[in-house]
Amino acid sequence: MGKHSAKIHKVFRELSDKKQNNTIKKTCNYCNWTTVKNATRQLNHILKCNKCPKNIKDAFQSDSGSFQSVNDVENTDDTIENNICDEPEPTSSSNNCNTLDSWITNISTTSTPNKEFERIRDSTSSDTKCLSASSFTSTLSNISTMQTFVDKVTKDEKLKLDSMLAKAIYASGSPLSLLDNIYWKRLFEKIRPAYVLPSSYQLSNKLLDSEVNGIKCFVEKLIVGSHCLGLMCDGWSNIRNESIINFVITTPKPVFYKSLPTLTERHTGNYMAKVMIEIIEEVGPGKVFGIVTDNAANMKKAWREINNKYEHITTYGCVAHALSLLINDIISLKSFQILIKGGTAIVNNIRRRHVLHAIFNEKQKESSINKKKSLMLPVQTRWGSVVVFLNSLLANKQIIRLLNIDERCEEDIIPSVKQFINNDTFWDRIKNLHNFLKPIAYWITRIESDLPQLSIVPEIFVEIKKQYDTCIKNVSCFETEKYIIKNKIQSRKEFSVQQIHLAANVLHPKYRGNNLTADENIEAATFIHRLSTICLDIDEQKVMYDFAQYKVKEGIFSNTYVWEACVNLEPTVWWNAYCSSTELSKLASKILSLPATSAACERTFSTYKDVHSSKRNRLTNSRAGKLVYVKHNLKLKEEQEKQVNPPLAHQDYYEKLLEEFEEDSNNELQLEEIECEDNTKESDCSVISVNLENEEEQNSDIDIDSTEIDELMNMINS
Repeated sequence: MGKHSAKIHKVFRELSDKKQNNTIKKTCNYCNWTTVKNATRQLNHILKCNKCPKNIKDAFQSDSGSFQSVNDVENTDDTIENNICDEPEPTSSSNNCNTLDSWITNISTTSTPNKEFERIRDSTSSDTKCLSASSFTSTLSNISTMQTFVDKVTKDEKLKLDSMLAKAIYASGSPLSLLDNIYWKRLFEKIRPAYVLPSSYQLSNKLLDSEVNGIKCFVEKLIVGSHCLGLMCDGWSNIRNESIINFVITTPKPVFYKSLPTLTERHTGNYMAKVMIEIIEEVGPGKVFGIVTDNAANMKKAWREINNKYEHITTYGCVAHALSLLINDIISLKSFQILIKGGTAIVNNIRRRHVLHAIFNEKQKESSINKKKSLMLPVQTRWGSVVVFLNSLLANKQIIRLLNIDERCEEDIIPSVKQFINNDTFWDRIKNLHNFLKPIAYWITRIESDLPQLSIVPEIFVEIKKQYDTCIKNVSCFETEKYIIKNKIQSRKEFSVQQIHLAANVLHPKYRGNNLTADENIEAATFIHRLSTICLDIDEQKVMYDFAQYKVKEGIFSNTYVWEACVNLEPTVWWNAYCSSTELSKLASKILSLPATSAACERTFSTYKDVHSSKRNRLTNSRAGKLVYVKHNLKLKEEQEKQVNPPLAHQDYYEKLLEEFEEDSNNELQLEEIECEDNTKESDCSVISVNLENEEEQNSDIDIDSTEIDELMNMINS
């Protein structure tokens, strides 16, 4: 007869595991009667089966009677198909069986093991006429979806999970051997048994390279989409004292571009110019308009070489560095050094004696001060740390004096420290010095943000000059020292405020150069004219015409709503939104997009310190650079995707500075050396450093020479 697709086979299921001599056996879906695969036998059984529903039997019968051959069955294909497939929702036991019939028909095409069918068949009592629709349907559903109960991870899903896990490890600074830990393995096995964790080797190589490539695409997209780029770089020494230079590009949002181990190369002016020129050529020299670095001598030499090669690029120093050095200039004077050293001795004495420190914490909890402040020490490489140190002393003045009269502290407080604590003049001078330096620390914190704030630099020194005239009379120091402070402010201003800063101030719609002198306004106009002649895409005559209208508020600048809008808008947004039709807007948006400091580069070193720590000192420079590159830029990418708004201009930046130091209450002193403008090390001109190596050196730092105490008393008496 041969094999065919008779409809009778739809109401029988095949028992493939019961093949004997290559004979295929079939079982009735209703009564579990078994026979060899034979359409005639199967048809005869269905017509006589007591458990087969009547409507199914009718489908296999004609008006003239029962079928006796396979050919008769095949002639009724359409009738059977309609009766089996188009059966309505079951409402009775017979209909339920019909529904089961269609279930079994569907199951016969799946890969469900036949043993499961036999198990269901055997579990069904022989006297049961028909299983209930709900129970049997549920059972068969479980069988047909058995694969959903077996956890399986596809190749694409595996790649995606590996990428997400790797990204979480890189962004959090976790060790690459994290997943080798048995407890992490057990956790993931419990969460997703089918997921095989990547090895530490894969995290260190393939997955890391893949994430680096993804971040590179993000960085390149920002660079390509920006019309004006700024470049900043700075040097640092890692945990193994190996020299590294980090490069950051502003778009105007700063992105970490590259980390360069210098190995045997010296950081000469020629070398620094060479590596910066390579970066400029990579990103496109026509897009780079400004380079900001610290004020080291080698950087100044590199500036000259870059300016000779690229006329349109302006090189200038970091304002935050300059303000930090101004604070160091002030506190290095003799009158203030004694105050700093006395305050440092107080903090060291309390923090290094565990009993004294415990009593200090106890009294701090008992006090009525709402916001507790930890005692801080000056940190060599943290801008404004001296001001935070003075603030912590003044905030805890009452508690420190209570320690001095507590009998439990009598043995722990050093006699020289007691003299400072009991001296009212010492505290008055600490307060006056803090009030004098506080505005400088405020401007450091404000200017070091990621926002382009080139225009605010001239305003900073205007405010500092006003602060000097107001507060210097309250600061206790010699007249010669007051004269030195005044000259230092002027010298730092001359370094920090260049023509590009003046031009940015004039082009800022909020300032418009109102606080600049006549000569400074002329310098700003000169710079704008010179830059417009160099830039190929800018018409210098139209620029100067627009600049004249901008200064006198004519033409498009005569509209009142234009100037009202500048209060709540960033200057670049203001120019592009309201003045985009002017030629001057092209130049203004470029200048106002440049950074004022290299603080973003300093932040990459903070990330580097977290990644390449003492516990991970075996990381190679190449791998550490990749990890820092990914971690630092992932944060920027996340902010970009969430559209995080920048900080408001009116926020209290001084409180922000205090909070940043409060987060690190241990206040570890950093050992990195930063070059100053005279090629000396900042450690030579900074505040008192503290060595925590051994107890003998601690005591020597706490104790103050008696001549210094006498000198302080003489100053108080005078």
